[in-house]
Amino acid sequence: MNRKLKINLAPEKIAVLLIIIAVAAGAVFTSVTGYRASHISEEKLAEFREAINLPMGFMNVAAAGCCGKTANTFESFEAAFKSGATCIEINVAFRDDGIPVLARGNDFVTERSETLENVLKFVKEHSYIRLFLNLKEFTDTESVFSVINKYGLQNLIFFSDMDVSSAEYIVEQYQIINMVFTVPGDADLSDENVRASLVDGALKFGALGFKCDIGQYTPEFAELLRKNNMMIIITGANGKYQLYDALSRNPDGILTSRPDMLYDIMHTEELFNGA
Repeated sequence: MNRKLKINLAPEKIAVLLIIIAVAAGAVFTSVTGYRASHISEEKLAEFREAINLPMGFMNVAAAGCCGKTANTFESFEAAFKSGATCIEINVAFRDDGIPVLARGNDFVTERSETLENVLKFVKEHSYIRLFLNLKEFTDTESVFSVINKYGLQNLIFFSDMDVSSAEYIVEQYQIINMVFTVPGDADLSDENVRASLVDGALKFGALGFKCDIGQYTPEFAELLRKNNMMIIITGANGKYQLYDALSRNPDGILTSRPDMLYDIMHTEELFNGA
C-alpha cells in the first residue's frame, strides 16, 4: 500500500530551508571553482598571478556607464577618467539636427544628451586618454569625423563594435586606421574555420584587433590574433575574480564597468611596469 508523505511547513520555515540550500550550493561551487563574487581562494589567486604577463601598452578600458554612473553621460565619462582608465568607451548617436551625442541609439537621444564635441574637448585637454567610439547609428557619420578632425584626435580614437558590413560602409567614405571589430555573440571560437573567417574579414579592412567576451575567449583565437599582429580586448569582466581571470590571459586590454577595481588590482600586483 502506497502512502504519501506530507510535510507541512510554515512559510517562514520554508524560507529558512531555501536559504540553507542556497548557501550549501554556493559553498560547493566555491570549493570546486575557487570563485565567489567578492572572493578568490588563495590557491586560485596564486594560479592567476603566476600566469599574468601583460603586454606593453596594456589598456584599462572603461565601459560606457562605469563605476555605477549612468551610461552615456558626462558624469560617467568623468568617473571613468578619475578611475585610472587609460581608454574610455562611448556610444554615439545623433540629434535630429545631425549633431553627434552620447546615446545608445537615435531613439534614446534627449535634449540633455551630451555632445560628442564636449567630450572631445575634454580629451584634447588630457591627450593621454584614448576613446573606444561605438557608432550606434550611421545617419550623420560625416559630422562625427568633422568634429574629430577639428580637434586633431584621429590617432586617439578607436572605432569599435565594428563588423564587416559597418567597416565596409565607413571605409567607402572615410579612411579610418583605428578600427576594432567585435566577436559576434554567437561565434564559436573553438571552431578553427570561424576563427579564420573572423580574422580574415577584419584584416581586409585593416582592423587592429577584436573585442571578445571572456566567456567566448579561447587561447587559439588569441594566438591567431597575435600571429597577425592584432590585439585582443577582453570584455565582460566586471568583478574581482573575473578581472584576475582576464589578466591571467594577458590580453592587450580589458573593457570593464569597474576600471577603478582593475586599476587597484594592477597597483596591488605591481603590473604597471610591464604594461
